[in-house]
Amino acid sequence: MQTPYNSSGNHFMFVLIPTFPSLFFGLIFVWQQGASLTNVSFVFLMVLFSLVSGYFIWVRHTDQLEK
Repeated sequence: MQTPYNSSGNHFMFVLIPTFPSLFFGLIFVWQQGASLTNVSFVFLMVLFSLVSGYFIWVRHTDQLEK
């Protein structure tokens, strides 16, 4: 099955997609538990790891995303 080529899409959004759930969970976690250094560090690491995984998806699968 062929899909039409979308030239107006921004592939950088594929890096940010895995970040949104981590960011929202992190904000809720800090809101409920309080803004201690441990909680903020945990949220920062969650967001960082999701950015890295999104970047991995973007770099490794750019050719597949363009099709």
